[in-house]
Amino acid sequence: MSDPIVIVQEQITSVSISGQGQQGIQGATGAQGSTGSQGAQGAQGSQGAQGSQGSQGAIGNQGAQGVQGNTGVQGAQGPTGTPNTISIGTVTSNPTASATMTGSSPTQTLNLVLPTSPLYLIYLANTYV
Repeated sequence: MSDPIVIVQEQITSVSISGQGQQGIQGATGAQGSTGSQGAQGAQGSQGAQGSQGSQGAIGNQGAQGVQGNTGVQGAQGPTGTPNTISIGTVTSNPTASATMTGSSPTQTLNLVLPTSPLYLIYLANTYV
């Protein structure tokens, strides 16, 4: 004879598995999340080293003229110069009067051209007729 079959129905509340199975394959990459809020400002850094000197700039425009200075003291009197001598050179007549000075100081000559007048010509005509 055989043993009777007994069916027990109970509710399973927990299962415990001992041991670990193999790792599964990696899943697909998920969508990118939204940008987070800005973080607090960091502390100010230390001052950097001084840079090298730049090249010389272009020459600027000339400035305005300054105010006139004070008058200087009068200088000493110079030596007495050589006196000038003027001689009368030629004297001629012409309807147009003129004068010329030739030579250079201290010896000069004055040449004159005197105007002829109609009255003088009448005098000459009456004198020598």
